Amino acid sequence: ETVNKFMLSLLSLYRKPTINFYCISQCISYILSPSPLNPKLSLNDSVINSINHVLFNLVLLEPDFDQPQTVKNHFEILRCFDHMAGQFSDQTIETLLHQCKNNQEKDRMKAVIILTHLTTSSQVFVDNYAAKFIVLLKVMTVMEQGLKMKKLLVKAIIGLVYRNCITTPEDFTMVEFIIKHCGYEGPPNASKYEISDLHDTCRSSLILMCNTVTSIRTQLRNLLLVALIIDEFTASMATVSHCLTSLLQNNSDVIADGQVDKEVELK
Repeated sequence: ETVNKFMLSLLSLYRKPTINFYCISQCISYILSPSPLNPKLSLNDSVINSINHVLFNLVLLEPDFDQPQTVKNHFEILRCFDHMAGQFSDQTIETLLHQCKNNQEKDRMKAVIILTHLTTSSQVFVDNYAAKFIVLLKVMTVMEQGLKMKKLLVKAIIGLVYRNCITTPEDFTMVEFIIKHCGYEGPPNASKYEISDLHDTCRSSLILMCNTVTSIRTQLRNLLLVALIIDEFTASMATVSHCLTSLLQNNSDVIADGQVDKEVELK
């Protein structure tokens, strides 16, 4: 009971702008982190919900590196979510997944930011919740129109690919979203900077994926080959060609697969 009250007291300090938020977040992170003396923290459901709610609202959509204290707090908040996902996975992660359906784009963006972070940092998330996140992402890649959100979705997909969560042909079609947005034109009133930033994110992510994620090279090669003949990928052709060249020149596994395919066709 003492821990519950103390945690609520810490959360209340965020309402005082004179106090450094980063210091508060560090305290919360320390309490939430498991230790040999306290491997499992006992908190009431209402306190868990309060922690998730307060921390969620403190996540930054675009960290401003000209204000290092806010950036440090942002990443400390994400570290708190690491601990929450480990200690109270159901309440924390299910709440975040639910936020992906929120009517407010800002809240959906925050949820994607946190879940993408958990993709790279939490084995509990990868093992038990990544599949649910993928289901939501499939819908979001179709429905979301905001350029900043699209960029976050690209990062989420890349994170899942790197953790080997996207393996089935059905899930792998999400990579098409990245290919398509390498040359995305956007609406007439869209910010040229944001469109350029989205292009750069998609291109660099796709190129990096081609060069580093060995487990999906054959699938990626096949997807890029198909993209060569589909009209909607025409604007992305420069990146598609670059990635295919990289795969076929530098990936011995893909080349070997291609030779086997040719031998089968000849027979």
